[in-house]
Amino acid sequence: MAKAQAQWGKHKFLISSNQLNPMGDFSTSSEAKASDSKSKKKKTELETYTLTETCHSAAGTDPVAHYNAWRADIGNYNSLYMNGKKWKSNPLKLQKVSLGSVKQDDFGRIRYAVISLTFEEKNQRETFTLTSRVTASKSAKKARKKSRKKKKKKK
Repeated sequence: MAKAQAQWGKHKFLISSNQLNPMGDFSTSSEAKASDSKSKKKKTELETYTLTETCHSAAGTDPVAHYNAWRADIGNYNSLYMNGKKWKSNPLKLQKVSLGSVKQDDFGRIRYAVISLTFEEKNQRETFTLTSRVTASKSAKKARKKSRKKKKKKK
């Protein structure tokens, strides 16, 4: 099985012998937070990300099906993974999906298209959460302390 070039939720950007729908034209920028900003981030505005997905029916991807699948996820949040690693800590909301550079066959079927996607970072405070393993060990320590206190009270 081919490793995904990138992934957002269930959508994978693949380059394999069976399927070719690569991610392209990825862009983002970061800017200083304005005084009247509604961003909950400490120093910067919310980031917007744009990227494209190229779909060609001869390469194993149905452009219309991919477009409709993306459209169904407008407004949803998910994390973006690139090369198997999470891109940013905040989830990204799919804001806009557009279909362009369409090529059709003699019967009017769409055989090639470029799907453009626009995401916006979720508006939440930048926080660093403890892993479940650390949280579990802290919970276990609290439980042990509690049981020791109960034993002391019984004596």
